[in-house]
Amino acid sequence: DINVMLKISLNLAERRRQRKRMKYSYKRSPSLQDQLKNTVCGNKLDSDCPVRHKGKKRPHRRRKVTTIKRGFQLAADKPKNNLAARFYFTKRMNRLRQTILAGMAAEQNIDGLVMNVARMNINDTQSEQLEEQSIPLSSLDAAKSIIHTKDFRPYCNHLLKSSLKNKACELITTLRTYQDRLYHRDPISSKAKRRYVCGCHETRKFLRVQAVKMLFMANNLVINNGMP
Repeated sequence: DINVMLKISLNLAERRRQRKRMKYSYKRSPSLQDQLKNTVCGNKLDSDCPVRHKGKKRPHRRRKVTTIKRGFQLAADKPKNNLAARFYFTKRMNRLRQTILAGMAAEQNIDGLVMNVARMNINDTQSEQLEEQSIPLSSLDAAKSIIHTKDFRPYCNHLLKSSLKNKACELITTLRTYQDRLYHRDPISSKAKRRYVCGCHETRKFLRVQAVKMLFMANNLVINNGMP
């Protein structure tokens, strides 16, 4: 009985060894892609045997569009069917033109009108009923009844002048020229420095840490190749 038990245990041990050998000696059959990788191509123009690349080559990951840029894209793609808003703006601009012409005819102080517009607050704006009146307005009343609506922020108390727009464009153009010059001089060190003209991703990082004093944002966000 003891000899039989020893023979059975030896047979079981031998079978375990054989299974381990088969397990470690097993190799998967190489696929077609592995065969193409291991072959050395003699003709680079042959599409059946492409050139083998050394190391991994991954496609460039496409950056996600930020919510700010997505909003601008939706606004640009959306059909401009807000005729009521455009008619309201045109009506107010016509009233402003008539008021200025009437002031020039009556030799009123136009500079006082502009100063009153600059000092005007959103809470001081008058209702749309003033547009129905035909009574001539003073310079302060005319300043309160033009341009401003509820869409403006409380701190917006001035009109956008062409001089301010030109100065902003000149500032951004100068900063971009300065950044491009630094990048062409030394690309590695320029990446470590702060960029003042940047995209939405980098702007959002500065806004999160509250490191922004002033922000200029374009309303179309389209790259202008003709810009210096």
